Amino acid sequence: RVLPVYFGAIFWFTTTSLQQRAIFLGKDRPLSDRLDATAFIASNCLPIRREAASQISALMPVHHGKCGFFARNYTLQRIPQLTGRSSYLQNYQIYSHYRYCLVMENTQTSGYITEKIILAFMGGCIPIYWGTTEVFEVFHKDSFIYFDINHPDEALRELSLLESNKTMLEWKHRAPILAHGNQPIEKYFSFSKELGNGQLRQQIRQMMGISDD
Repeated sequence: RVLPVYFGAIFWFTTTSLQQRAIFLGKDRPLSDRLDATAFIASNCLPIRREAASQISALMPVHHGKCGFFARNYTLQRIPQLTGRSSYLQNYQIYSHYRYCLVMENTQTSGYITEKIILAFMGGCIPIYWGTTEVFEVFHKDSFIYFDINHPDEALRELSLLESNKTMLEWKHRAPILAHGNQPIEKYFSFSKELGNGQLRQQIRQMMGISDD
């Protein structure tokens, strides 16, 4: 038997505060005056990430971290807030200044959803995400933009539409984060009894032959 245990869910459970968790439950999603730009922070400067950032930079400014790139003569800018940043755990603080965040996984593999999209939601930006399509089982399809690297035109059209229609942009930003109500909490995040009745916790303990306490 295989349980759907994503690294991103483990990160969420072990790293976030109660206030930060509340964002994912539809409460206190951070809003602020944001730069009309996309933040692009990555430690691994994969070609697929550079290409996506280049394509997005045709529509709006892209502010990047160490992964500077040649983007077909479009204007790019380094993220000034990176000065003094000591860990990727602080990325959400940088994301809080931006309207969008480009967060792409290293690979598109079943069972592989990391902290990247979690940090974007924590920062209150709209994630532009690439990775396994299992992400739609965890996060509401309207809460982020899926960037299909093989067919990027759909994501680029959505970005262009959001930029031209502030009502749709606001609706997108206020969409629920989790898919299917709070079911993902029970299925993917319930590592303790206090979350989702401890459903995942109980399943893990059963697989390990540990009786519930």
